[in-house]
Amino acid sequence: MLLQKIKLLQSIGHARHGNMTETINVTDARLTTHEQVCTERYKAVEQKFKAVNHRFDKIERDLKDMRETQDKHFTELKELMFRSRSDKFKIMVTTAGSIIVALIGLIGYLAIGL
Repeated sequence: MLLQKIKLLQSIGHARHGNMTETINVTDARLTTHEQVCTERYKAVEQKFKAVNHRFDKIERDLKDMRETQDKHFTELKELMFRSRSDKFKIMVTTAGSIIVALIGLIGYLAIGL
């Protein structure tokens, strides 16, 4: 229907208008057609904006979920490192204690044997 109006206006626009009323009617018809075309365009643009907005919302949710997951994994990694450090310290103290006990025993053996 809209295309028919546009074609009609184009054919009218090509004809010469001697009458002022006819010119006003043609101008009014063109303006009405222009308003209808713009309305359809704005609806299409609005739909595209809504789609883009929906995509941004989804991206924002995904980033938030990813950040929370990364924070959780980072916390777990810190805990593992702390436990590892604590375990290494225990191993070092145990090893150092064993070496000290062995050296004391060696000194005692040497002291008694000499």
